[in-house]
Amino acid sequence: MIDTLNLLTTSQMAEFAAKGCLRFDGLIDNDLNQEFLDLFAADIGSDDRYVNRAIPNCKPGTYLSKAFSQNHPLSKILAQPVVAGAMKSLMGENPIFDHHHVHMTFPNRSRVQTNHQDSTIDLRSKNFDIQMIYFPHEVNDKMGGTRYIPGTHLRTVHESQIARYQNIRGQIRVACTAGTIIFFHHGIWHGGGKNMGETPRIMYKLRVQPSGSQSLQWDTSDLTKDRIKSWQRPIFHAFGQTKEDDVPSKLMSCEPWFDNTSRLEYMNRIRFWRTLLDNAEIDIDYWLTRVENEPANINH
Repeated sequence: MIDTLNLLTTSQMAEFAAKGCLRFDGLIDNDLNQEFLDLFAADIGSDDRYVNRAIPNCKPGTYLSKAFSQNHPLSKILAQPVVAGAMKSLMGENPIFDHHHVHMTFPNRSRVQTNHQDSTIDLRSKNFDIQMIYFPHEVNDKMGGTRYIPGTHLRTVHESQIARYQNIRGQIRVACTAGTIIFFHHGIWHGGGKNMGETPRIMYKLRVQPSGSQSLQWDTSDLTKDRIKSWQRPIFHAFGQTKEDDVPSKLMSCEPWFDNTSRLEYMNRIRFWRTLLDNAEIDIDYWLTRVENEPANINH
């Protein structure tokens, strides 16, 4: 049983709904990072850029809790309280293993991976997968860490349709301390950089599917009716308001790549937020209400 204190907060879930990612820098301790890296000691320095021999073969569709042996470093990482709490908050009970992969990128022997969106075939409008990416060692600016564009997860494109774009406003290139973990919505636009550093870069990716409801799986103790009601804010000429709730502020935050279609992004976020809260009546700043307000026809 996961301690409620380790579940995500409503504010963190709103950030995930808006940006499609949650990042925890330096989350895994050095001993466990080294235990994971030791799995690849024989392969670092080899010419095989895509080494997967050190991680177990797992059948897709297996419950994540049964995917790895208890003493495997991956089991220990997944049992870390923040990781376990985030997994439960995002995926619900008994998430399902889909696939995993180790990206080992060698200095000056790699190519830039184009920007892409994984799983073009995945057109689900409600349920979503997550991809947990783990950096077991420090990644500096020269090592070509994963780049991603926050807020793109709800804009579905053909996987290679965005390959031509290498520099999108607002993109983040991962430079991080050892033990950093990022949870991605499966739809976020991302790509890998070329390693221009002096040592191999290792990144582990795990994709997980839900087996049941993903609604209200986080710590909802702060979700009151009055709080939800307050999310319908006056957005023009609003003065003297009380302290603002950060949930609507996060959901209505603007990304640098937004243009005049940003309102469509806000509406998609609210639809996603409704799914997460299992409440079709919730709105932020009246965006969906104004297009759903269709009075009954009047017979003249």
